[in-house]
Amino acid sequence: LRLYPGSGCIALYLMAIGRARSGFFSSFLEAAAWDTGFPVFLELTCTVALVARGAIAPRRWKQIKRRKFMKFVKLAILATALAATPIAASAQDVGATVYGNDGNPIGTIDSNDGTNAVVNTGKYTAALPVSAFGTSENGPTLNITKAQIEEQLAAAQAQQEAAMAEAKAAAEAEAAAALAAALVVGAPVITADQQALGMVEEIAGENVIIKSEEDSLITLPLNLLAANPEGGLFALANFDDIMAAVQAVGG
Repeated sequence: LRLYPGSGCIALYLMAIGRARSGFFSSFLEAAAWDTGFPVFLELTCTVALVARGAIAPRRWKQIKRRKFMKFVKLAILATALAATPIAASAQDVGATVYGNDGNPIGTIDSNDGTNAVVNTGKYTAALPVSAFGTSENGPTLNITKAQIEEQLAAAQAQQEAAMAEAKAAAEAEAAAALAAALVVGAPVITADQQALGMVEEIAGENVIIKSEEDSLITLPLNLLAANPEGGLFALANFDDIMAAVQAVGG
């Protein structure tokens, strides 16, 4: 069986059944990034490296970006605009209006878990420790104005997005260089579930032809291959998925 380069059939089929399910090491790397207290920028760098390697799915990437952004802006606000010691707060009820130090509303409290209260300004949300809130006759207060907090949040978002874009570009360049070094005729290819797929028989533009142990030829798009940390080649799909794709497009 030979699937000719350029058909694109295998790429479409594999993307339909679940692209880049390389779970044999991604879960470990992700856990290391999120649960060991790395600085925010290093966590972002780990994240984009996993995305570039195909080890984190796009939907998961969106969830992670939102969580990292909330952490980032929380640190930015606490380090600057809320530096003054506030009056001890007794309650920040969900739905309550939060007032600034100019007496004008900042926003409302979306949630409060007893440790952090999420303030919604109508444009941004920020999770702040309840100890940052003071009290007034009108309700909970912050030692900042709405304009100032939104300026802080906008600046933090822009800085975070720039850092993520830079880190992602660097990770993608590193992954591409590693793949180029590993992709040579005769190199063995394993699948995401660590099964032997075959040997590289030919590199044809954006496609790679792999010869299996049964001497059948399988054509995979270049973007479904990556280099592992040891410099070997692996396909960003499980063995059964690849074989199902081969059967679907070529029988």
